[in-house]
Amino acid sequence: MILILTALLACVIIVINGFLIVRRAFHEVLDGNVSTEISAEMRDGALEVTGVARVEKCRVRKGGIGLFVELHVWVDGDMPVRVGHQIGHTVKDHLRAIYPHIVDVVVHLEPQEAIALS
Repeated sequence: MILILTALLACVIIVINGFLIVRRAFHEVLDGNVSTEISAEMRDGALEVTGVARVEKCRVRKGGIGLFVELHVWVDGDMPVRVGHQIGHTVKDHLRAIYPHIVDVVVHLEPQEAIALS
């Protein structure tokens, strides 16, 4: 009787550990969220770029072994489109230089005064 109970207990432990391993693996392989600390680091990194007034939204998703970042960045609404576009590329390049595990960065530019009025 003791052998049967011990075997059942071992089976339960194996099933629980298998579930935990598979769940963690699916989170890594699929589109899983990352910690808020990583999102805060991405925000801080974007704010280091000249011309960025504020970061409104920051989404960081895990895809495989890399990260995908999406930012909404406030810039001066009176600047030319070319300058705003260059700031967006600078933010992307800066974040990818700091964090080489970033696969892609999408930067959405928001005009500062339009947001202030709404």
